[in-house]
Amino acid sequence: MKKLAYLYLFLMAFSAYAQLEYQAEVTTTLDETEKKNILFAATIKAVEKFSPELGFDPVDFKKKLDLKFAQFFVEYKEMKLTEKFGKGKESLDVDAKENLLKALDAEKNVEFQKFSRLLDTVQGYHFKASGTPNKSIIDVKLDRLKLTRILKRITTGEKKTYSKLWIIPEIRIENFSWSDLGFEKEATFIHPLSESWQKWINENLPEPIEDVGICTGICSTFFENWEQKSVDELLAQPLNDYKRGLWSKVSLTLRRTHHNPSLAENTFEWSGKLLILDIDTKRIVQSYDLPLEKKEWRGVEQKSLNSALASRIYRTPLPFFKELDTFLKSAHSLNRASRLVIKGHKNMGDVLALIETLKSRGAAIGLEIKLDKMSSGEAEVICFYQGEEKSFMDLLSKVKELKSSTSYQVVDEFNGSVHVLKLVGE
Repeated sequence: MKKLAYLYLFLMAFSAYAQLEYQAEVTTTLDETEKKNILFAATIKAVEKFSPELGFDPVDFKKKLDLKFAQFFVEYKEMKLTEKFGKGKESLDVDAKENLLKALDAEKNVEFQKFSRLLDTVQGYHFKASGTPNKSIIDVKLDRLKLTRILKRITTGEKKTYSKLWIIPEIRIENFSWSDLGFEKEATFIHPLSESWQKWINENLPEPIEDVGICTGICSTFFENWEQKSVDELLAQPLNDYKRGLWSKVSLTLRRTHHNPSLAENTFEWSGKLLILDIDTKRIVQSYDLPLEKKEWRGVEQKSLNSALASRIYRTPLPFFKELDTFLKSAHSLNRASRLVIKGHKNMGDVLALIETLKSRGAAIGLEIKLDKMSSGEAEVICFYQGEEKSFMDLLSKVKELKSSTSYQVVDEFNGSVHVLKLVGE
């Protein structure tokens, strides 16, 4: 096992962030896991140092963080047992259960890092030589706003409606290529935009959201899989890092409508859509049309043109980002979804009438209904609502009282992943 013989910590305070110089003697080259562990240890030490400056007791924070994680980890292990062996895990072979629990315990430190979200506060870090053989220095910059939010959430027990807003930029280009702007790949243009949007939202974070981040790497892979899943599959999937989150898709089409290289003339126009999507249910929380914008540049060299174009595009969704705080505060927190299969209706009018009546009766739980499938024999709808499932079930139990051309009875069936409630006409 690679060994860290001892640690030396040096702490300094900066106005906009905390910087930690962390020195450790190492006997071998650090692998990625060890680097991450050292980074996390440095971040913990920085939190201990700067918590009082931010108005929090570091001892209280650490105590409550450990307690909350202990409670989470018990639930996490139960979830993993169910995920692997099904609900009948009580009849498992003792050795099979014990082996899984040992494997989960071995990953406990990794899960603690993810649960704490402290690494999300790291703005940047780097290792450098210390001048002493076998020792190195790590410099870490922490985001003061994000750290303050985490300290408050853990110490006060505050829980926001949404865990994180993930920014997903999508720019489709027409009439030119990225190489025409001097870029080898589109990320060279798009990533700085994403970072700027993240910075703006972080400084103006809507009250119902805990944090904001850019969806790259593992998150991008998750999003691609998420797009292919049905709502039923999403509801059935186990706990993950994206639960209670939102996607923020900034989708733009960027066109070059005029280009005269001899006069350095370029005209660009762009338009698109900003979609805010609930990760748990695929519900469109809010949708904004990004209006058509057009800009002409003359006599501007390529580097300055790229900067000016990026700056204009950066400003495009800001007016709508500004509306999110007000909208999310007033919007219903629809944290649950159930599928309804309707049978026995005489025509489409019956289905629509039933939907409207259910929505009217379900106003107290913020009920929203989306028609998903329709055939002559049955209709399928997805119901989004807030609170506990019992409230929704109580509403459905009263369907016989609903004024409709068809009387209904509720049938609860299990399809292997989720419960499907069928409203069958009598």
